[in-house]
Amino acid sequence: MARRRAGRPRKNRVRGLKGPGDEHARRCYGPTAEQRAKRQALVGTGAAEHLAEYPLGVLFARGLIDSDQLDAGCRYARLFRLALGGESLAAVNLTGKVFDPPGEQDEAWLAARSRDYHTARCLLSRQGRRVRELVENVTVYQRLPAWVYRCRPPSAGDIKALDRLTSGLSDLALHFRGAYRRAA
Repeated sequence: MARRRAGRPRKNRVRGLKGPGDEHARRCYGPTAEQRAKRQALVGTGAAEHLAEYPLGVLFARGLIDSDQLDAGCRYARLFRLALGGESLAAVNLTGKVFDPPGEQDEAWLAARSRDYHTARCLLSRQGRRVRELVENVTVYQRLPAWVYRCRPPSAGDIKALDRLTSGLSDLALHFRGAYRRAA
């Protein structure tokens, strides 16, 4: 007779998937219907569901920023990750754009990306601390502004915050567009 171990007995876990009706299979195959409904409510009807995964995508889906500003925000988050470390969903490059050329990424390459980040941060700082912090909160730290999902009409402060965010992202887009031309 097999000897039992002391303590709480193990659960009988079935390894592998039983099919689409299995709860484990539902978790592995994607979001539930409730999650899809919440994502759709966040980005609005007719927008791609994957844009609800990060704040810049939500702002883009709602038409508050354009594609150049979206790309600039994602690039800024990527440069932050390369220069200072830390993970960011925007740094994963969900937009599909190629920010960095393929090939060897050595110390000189990383130093150049660090300089790019610090130049972009100085550009934002020239507009003011509030603009820089708002852009960093949305792009780097993935914090969706509270005024995006409030159920009341936007206040004057909300509109001012949106103007600051779009002006900061527009300046980043112009800066990175000029950086692309200089590199080419």
